[in-house]
Amino acid sequence: MTWKNQLKGVKNTTVLGDYFNAGEFLLASDSNKTFTVNMSNVADIPDVELKTFQFRYQNKTYTSFPVSGLPNPGSGTPAFVGMRILWKKTVEPGDIAPSYEITITEDP
Repeated sequence: MTWKNQLKGVKNTTVLGDYFNAGEFLLASDSNKTFTVNMSNVADIPDVELKTFQFRYQNKTYTSFPVSGLPNPGSGTPAFVGMRILWKKTVEPGDIAPSYEITITEDP
């Protein structure tokens, strides 16, 4: 799923259920500092991997993390997140909710 809510560059993909969505976040800061973003797979479900993270902010897409020196969001600027979800055939049937972590810190 890209940050645009599109399936892209994938093979043998089946979307289960009727709901899928890229993440949307509102970033805000009470300072004027730039900030750093890091994204990673929490790996909390065996044989499920989240990878190829995308972070879209102020009309630019970032795919390598961490990324530093991002412009300050001021009182509120949206950011969008997308990623690929890969799972092996050994994953048990049923609902799963793999986790990812986004760390946002102000630069010194």
